[in-house]
Amino acid sequence: MRWVTRLARLVSRGLPYRGLTPRWVALQLGLAAVVAVPVTGFVLAVLAVTQLGVPFAQLWSLVVVGLLVRWLLLAVGQPVTTVLPATAAPEPAPPLPPYPLALRWERRLSITEGDPEWYTRVVRDRVAAVVTERLRQRHGVTLAGDPGRAARLLGEPLYRYLTEPLDRTPGPAELRQLVSRMEEM
Repeated sequence: MRWVTRLARLVSRGLPYRGLTPRWVALQLGLAAVVAVPVTGFVLAVLAVTQLGVPFAQLWSLVVVGLLVRWLLLAVGQPVTTVLPATAAPEPAPPLPPYPLALRWERRLSITEGDPEWYTRVVRDRVAAVVTERLRQRHGVTLAGDPGRAARLLGEPLYRYLTEPLDRTPGPAELRQLVSRMEEM
């Protein structure tokens, strides 16, 4: 009696949903194809009594598609069931990085190390935009509009860093000094 219940559950719901993987879809398709044969035979027998004729392939395809649509719609509402071995514990999720934006800048700096042209485009131009905006907001000055006053406000090392072409990329100590000067403004 239990196998009848299992078979009825299998026909009405399809296989347990384990994620929309190609294997799961292929198994669902195979199950629908097998289940559709007796269903199609029964429908053809009923239609024969009423003297209506429908090609087997068309009716079988319609039943397969109907079963797949029903099972997929039922699966969408179900949680994903996964079968884990009893000894395997789920792996903990990797911790999030503490400061994602700082890590992004660290990657940018490491990529541009030793290439002044690339460093200028990737890092320095963005820093210059931030400093220019800060100057504009706090002092009403822009780097291009009033270079003399901007140089006095920024200090000579930071002003040269932002305006002159670079022949090398700055080291960590030099960057620390420039950033501290930017924070003081």
